[in-house]
Parts: sequence; C-alpha cells; structure tokens
Amino acid sequence: MNFKLSSIIEPIEEPDKDNPPHMEPKPMIKEHIAKEESHEHKIPQQCAPIRNLEPTNPITEDWEVTFPKLDHGLIDLDLRRELWRGIPKTTEWEVFSGQMPYNHELWIKQIDVYAKDYLMLDAMVVSRLTTCMSGSAKLWYISHRVGNENKTWAWWKNAIENKYGTESWKRKLREEFDADRFHLNNPKIHEWFTTQKERLRGFSPELSNYIICQKILKQCPGPLIHAVKSRYKKPDEKMTFEEMVIIVEGS
Repeated sequence: MNFKLSSIIEPIEEPDKDNPPHMEPKPMIKEHIAKEESHEHKIPQQCAPIRNLEPTNPITEDWEVTFPKLDHGLIDLDLRRELWRGIPKTTEWEVFSGQMPYNHELWIKQIDVYAKDYLMLDAMVVSRLTTCMSGSAKLWYISHRVGNENKTWAWWKNAIENKYGTESWKRKLREEFDADRFHLNNPKIHEWFTTQKERLRGFSPELSNYIICQKILKQCPGPLIHAVKSRYKKPDEKMTFEEMVIIVEGS
C-alpha cells in the first residue's frame, strides 16, 4: 500500500517531448512575437513636430493698402474681353512731357477715364506710361521705375502728384487763371470754363463748388455775370458748375 501511495504522490518525470503539431506556433505568429520582443528593447525616438501644410495668406505691404489695385467689381468675362478690344491705341493717348506749362492732373484724369470705361487692369495702364510720357517726364519715370516695377496705378498717380504738383506749378496755374479772362465772342465756352475750373482745383483743391463758380464768374464781363445771376432762380450757393455753363451758353 505504501508503495502505491508514494508512486502516486511523487511526480512522474517524463522525458522532454516536442509540442504536438496542433500546439506549435505558426510562422507568422512567431515572427510577430519576435518583432514585439525586439521592439521592447528599442529606444523610443522623439516624433518630429507636425508642420502646418495649409496655405498661408500672402503678406500685404503697407503701400498695397494705401494704393490698392483697380477694382471694377464682378464683371462678365465676355463683356470685359469686348471692352478690352476697344481700348484706344496707345498712340492716341495724351502725352505728358513735364515741361511748363503742364497739367498733370488733367492727364491723370484722362487715363482714369480709360481705366474705368474699359475695365483695365493696373498692368495694362502702367505698361503704357512709357509711351504716354515724353521728355523729362519720361526720363523721370524710367529712373523711378527701378525697384517699383510691381506698383499699382494708384501708387504711380501719387508719385506723379508729388513730383509735379509743386508750389511753383501751383503759382503758375494761379497766374494763368488770373490772366485768362472770358470774352463774349469766345466760341469755346465750355472749354474755357473747364480750363479755369481745372486751374482752380490745381492750386486750391480745397475750394467748394460755390466758390469755384464765383471765382470763374469774376473773370467774365459784367453783363454776363448779371445775366447768369438773373436767370438762375435758386440761391447762388446752390448753383453747380454745369448749370452755370448752360446759362452762359444760352446767353
């Protein structure tokens, strides 16, 4: 009996045997386990910071805010192309020489009319300045263009104003205004009144429409002044430049 109990209690030693086929790890499982074990011994690497790949807005310079590009709003492309085909030839544009006497403001306004009527872009206007200038004005533009190739038409208008809107130019305009008097036999009524108005705005841009009309009338003969005031039934301060010219043309 004792022999039997001891044989039961004591562990039975068996020789090492291979695992049965159904218990053997598959090759893929072995490989995965090996990778996990090897990964545990690797030193973790620090991840590189993720860069923001979203496009950023271009930096707007101060001059682009002060002198923005020409903006005509939403325009039909076919209409724009049709208007572009009608742009007058550059040789038909007014030429500014910079030689006294000159009126750079009137020249600028004429270009503004083209730019607005034909929905022109800044590059289309600026590219014509070399042809629309001559003499000292052209030399100034070419030299001033270095480093300013990408500037807008608004920027160039300001540069031209600063260059040619000098005190000597204003003094010259004042002298021309005072010396130019209207004669009753003048057939170019509208041209004379418009020229005088542009001179006034050149050397005194702060003048109101009423003051402009009064100053121009003072350059006319007394009978014409009386005719204008008697035919205008509203208060004098209500008179516009256009109304004044119409009355003169009808006198």
